[in-house]
Amino acid sequence: KNPATVLSNKVSINSNITMKVSTSTLGFPRMGPKRELKFALEKNWKGTIDADALLKVANSVEEQAWSLCNSSIGGGRVTCGDYYLYDGVLTWCNYMGVVPKRHQGIASSMDRMFAMARGVDGATALSMKKWITSNYHYMVPECDTKELLQADFSPYMADVKRGIAALGKECATPVVVGPVTIAYLTQFESFSKGYHNEQRKNLLAKLLPLYQQLLKDVAATGVTEIQVHEAALVFEDADILPLFQTTYPAILPTQGPAINIVSFMEDVGQSHYEWLTSVKEFDVISMDFTRGDSLSLIKANGFPKDKTLGCGVVDARSVWSIDPTKVKPILDAVLPIAGGNLRIQPSASLQFTPWDLSCEKEILAHPAGAVLAFATQKLKEVSVVAKACSNPDVLDSYSTAWTKYRAVASAPNSAVGQRIKSLASKDFERSEKFEARRPKQLKGVPLLPTTTIGSFPQTKEVRSLRTQKKKGLLSQKEYEAAIDQQIALAIGIQTGLGLDILVHGEAERTDMVEFFAQQMEGMLFTTNGWVQSFGSRCVRPPIFWADIHRPTAMTVREFKVAQDLTDKPVKGMLT
Repeated sequence: KNPATVLSNKVSINSNITMKVSTSTLGFPRMGPKRELKFALEKNWKGTIDADALLKVANSVEEQAWSLCNSSIGGGRVTCGDYYLYDGVLTWCNYMGVVPKRHQGIASSMDRMFAMARGVDGATALSMKKWITSNYHYMVPECDTKELLQADFSPYMADVKRGIAALGKECATPVVVGPVTIAYLTQFESFSKGYHNEQRKNLLAKLLPLYQQLLKDVAATGVTEIQVHEAALVFEDADILPLFQTTYPAILPTQGPAINIVSFMEDVGQSHYEWLTSVKEFDVISMDFTRGDSLSLIKANGFPKDKTLGCGVVDARSVWSIDPTKVKPILDAVLPIAGGNLRIQPSASLQFTPWDLSCEKEILAHPAGAVLAFATQKLKEVSVVAKACSNPDVLDSYSTAWTKYRAVASAPNSAVGQRIKSLASKDFERSEKFEARRPKQLKGVPLLPTTTIGSFPQTKEVRSLRTQKKKGLLSQKEYEAAIDQQIALAIGIQTGLGLDILVHGEAERTDMVEFFAQQMEGMLFTTNGWVQSFGSRCVRPPIFWADIHRPTAMTVREFKVAQDLTDKPVKGMLT
């Protein structure tokens, strides 16, 4: 059952230890290199393509990812069963029948899942929360029934079998979202802490036989390893450990594939680490070495010699390439402690990074370009770090690139540096106290004034203006005049509705982050660096590469235009 024997590099640590270094992925971006899945999803929701056409696009994107992963990491393990149309937690709740009553009448599995995600008439959507410490949003499960769960894992098993056909049984590694994570994240009808924990236990008791049968079915396919992703391992809550102890090893097959228990985005903490290393049925323990302090846990407690350490040393949350000054100390410490088996892998699923850097020509020509890496490049880095375990010289090119970059990036912006040096305590204090300021603000508005959040819809007309300006069909003056008309429309609508505090509608803003970032220095902007935020929603975060500086005023022009159109106060909207 030792998975590290598959396609590994042997590294001699000393005369008594032979280290086997293998590689693995933990997941890959799901939208596609050109956001193919995003556009297919939105066409399906509009009714212009059916479910079969949507799945055809999704399968094509998944197969591209399989091929890319398989060719990049030197014959290591590639995940399957983890390409979700909307969200992983949502998909697994749908598989297991953890569905609120308001959505249970929808017969089609896909339609029911999208109804849970987006809402339908008479049945609101599930809520969203940030996924651990990332900017990705997951759908929060809800359980409002005491009925037995009706599971349907047929879509999952079909995807796993497709992965096996494409990658082979030695490479294809099914991903299972763990039951403790599902139970822990679920909202129940009562939210009192003590009762909530009892409800988790009750839900977990229903989930365990479903998972037990599922894992038997997955094992029967002949795969040699299963990844169980338990995000709850990194949560600090004393109530979680008993849930884990109830679940494992109870649900695991007694024979068959190796079990890789996976955590990410933080260290697992002392109590969880002690428990993880004590469960003999876990063959691989995968941890994040880029956030938290997994290295201290390993150093303080050692690591079982009969297990493989999944070392998440390639940062799956960052667009920066591997930095030898950070990677080498981790390898130097981990190689002797791991006792014989080491797995090099990303720190989490690569879904949190854009697909490929190679299309970003302007960024690659920038001084920071040589030290950036998107998901495709990070796959190569997994293989490079694995080779570095026996030949550290393979990291030399990365060291050279970082040295050159730091020489440029570390040169401070003189204006920023001077302003920082001249900061005094008075700069952190308001010139007037609240009691003096408040009477001067919002004169003439009711005690409980009405307002709106800020952003009006980005209509086709507004998007068209932006496209025309980008193509040179509109001058800056013409573009601003057209935007001013949109501002006037927004002010007029709010005035007609009788609102007390108005907003200008933000028609000029492409994205609440990008709009401001593009007006500052020290940031880079991608052409195709899309990252999934939730569902089909993708964003292109700016990249901070040097001191951040604002050379001109932001939003002041639009604010003045809006305020000149009304006697009512207009909010200045900042991200």
